[in-house]
Amino acid sequence: MKNNMEKYDLNEGNEALNRVLLMMKYNNKKTLTENKKLLSEEMSEDDYFEYKIQQILEHPETHKTFVTKLTDKGKLVAKAINESVSGLGTNLKGVNHSIDKGFSTLEELVGISKYYKETYGNSLYSDLRGEVFSLGLSRITDKGVELAKKTCITQTPINKKWCTPTSVEQQKYGF
Repeated sequence: MKNNMEKYDLNEGNEALNRVLLMMKYNNKKTLTENKKLLSEEMSEDDYFEYKIQQILEHPETHKTFVTKLTDKGKLVAKAINESVSGLGTNLKGVNHSIDKGFSTLEELVGISKYYKETYGNSLYSDLRGEVFSLGLSRITDKGVELAKKTCITQTPINKKWCTPTSVEQQKYGF
């Protein structure tokens, strides 16, 4: 029996995407090479923090910069989010309320994220990514970015390295 499955290249389409991005930001006063270099190096502070927050949500067990803070309220937040995304459909009110009222520091977000993964087996990132066009993921990421900016204003020795990208690659990939 012949296997009809074709191999899929994960990089397929990247060239077209990069071409579109380049055309959107193309500067006629620069050469093609200069424009390509600018495109690959350009990343905003928000983009950088978004990568960092997504890392916390997806792999909280690897995050060691901030002390984890988990309260009883944090456990209730994790439970409410899990119940809101479990089964058919999503209870957006439950997700939104949990995100809006459930934590106010990065330490609490890390604690909730770790507890969620340990308790329910999935990361907050994966559970929220699959729900209603990822609205919950966008909401928690946006709040995380806001908290990261507030945290990084103080630039303590503990968070200075986490807050300051050292290279384009670190900005692009978040580590």
